[in-house]
Amino acid sequence: MVFATLVSLVLPSESNPATAAPSSGGSLHVLTNTALAWHSLDPATGTGFLAFPFYMDAIYGNLFEQGPGNRVVPDLATGYKISKDGKTVTIQLRHGVHFTDGTPFNASAVKFNIDRDLSPASADACGCAQNFPIASITTPDQYTVVLHLSRVFAPIIEAFFGNVPNWIGSPTAIQKMGVKQFALTPVGAGPFMVKSNTVGAQLQLAKNPHYWAQGKPYLSALTFSTIGSDESAYEALQAGQAQSYLRLGSVDIAKQAKSKFTVSQGPANDPWSVQMNTTVPPFNNKVAREAIYYATNPAPINKALLNGQGIITQSLTGPQSLFFERTVPGYRTFDLAKAKALVKQLGGLKVTLLDPASPINNQMLTALKAEWSEAGIQTTLDEEQLAVYITREMHNQWQAAFQSVGGLDPALGFSLTFRFLSTGPFTGVKDPTLDKLINAGSTELNPEKRVAIYRQAFQRISNQAYVAMLFTVPAFNVTAHSVSGPGLTNNAPEMLWEDVTAK
Repeated sequence: MVFATLVSLVLPSESNPATAAPSSGGSLHVLTNTALAWHSLDPATGTGFLAFPFYMDAIYGNLFEQGPGNRVVPDLATGYKISKDGKTVTIQLRHGVHFTDGTPFNASAVKFNIDRDLSPASADACGCAQNFPIASITTPDQYTVVLHLSRVFAPIIEAFFGNVPNWIGSPTAIQKMGVKQFALTPVGAGPFMVKSNTVGAQLQLAKNPHYWAQGKPYLSALTFSTIGSDESAYEALQAGQAQSYLRLGSVDIAKQAKSKFTVSQGPANDPWSVQMNTTVPPFNNKVAREAIYYATNPAPINKALLNGQGIITQSLTGPQSLFFERTVPGYRTFDLAKAKALVKQLGGLKVTLLDPASPINNQMLTALKAEWSEAGIQTTLDEEQLAVYITREMHNQWQAAFQSVGGLDPALGFSLTFRFLSTGPFTGVKDPTLDKLINAGSTELNPEKRVAIYRQAFQRISNQAYVAMLFTVPAFNVTAHSVSGPGLTNNAPEMLWEDVTAK
């Protein structure tokens, strides 16, 4: 088990060992499903969960990258120190870095961006204030940023991984362009810069000739295009129209692809689940929630749709997460007779289930609906595009939601804080007892004590029947053999576009 390092840490530059330096040049065309389309590339005002990290990392780089074993790897930051009381975080920045508009990447730029990310105006877009309890930021010199926390937050550095404050834009460009234009053609200090952007369809990036890491990126150009289905993407790869497809959901296609392409599987941190909104009927009634638990049998769905490759779990963690717990004592498992009896006791049960549109989601929900119907539960599937789905969740406009839960740490990502804290952005729960456990877990600096706290939190969620857990859903990257790179062609936790090569 890996935990946050709460001591002074100065980190060496990350490099991939090789007998010879990778060759520069070449271009890469990457496909993503339309469900992962970008709607804005501005970290503060338009992304939140709408532009996925692989686009943002290429343009902005990162303060911190997530390395193998979940260790912290330097990028635009070179080290950090957390005070003994856990309330002051000092971050050292890389010297001599410039944004692609020529302006300096420095402490004032980092402060400008994080203040902007966490401002009330950015609350809906960012949704990250829960993971960054920052009271104020000071900049003692141009390469030092000091975060003064309003409370102790144990995984404060890990919170940067794949999150909005990790992406720093040029303050000059933001102020000069205005928000709308910056969202289309942002300026960062990452390995690539925007050449053209057809929103949600195609994003063309060119090599940053002044990137801080000498000789990188290796690629001259990187293009992302969206496509409607796994089947269409695989056909395009076979026809040579692109070289990579990210987040393939079809296990069958992944099997076929292994004979022709490099197939890598991403880390399983985020199990899928059915979360119930306890603030609205019918799930303000615990009996209705229990009926869903007893009517849900994840094993046959996992076998039929994922060839059994999903990992069934009863807690909000996956096998690559910290604090992974596969089982929770007393968890209500499938029992059709009990489900039928509870539905009869309720006088019937009608459920509207909100879900983010995608082919694999539709298949799973159709199977789930069929299971529930055996117990007499009438289900309406409410399919929405991701942007609408997120908006409805954040504004409590849902009854039940099919969604992923979890993340690297229970205090991070779409896990306890986001989905179960009374003030969480996606919460459907108002439970003071659970709030105390969630807050205790995020503020406890002792790893062993955190384990005990999270076990209590998972037990409370199970006892109150707040979320029916399913399984992790494997996601694959399919890439031509001529292409190689961390996170793209291996199971590294993050795609490092600066290290990708294409022959």
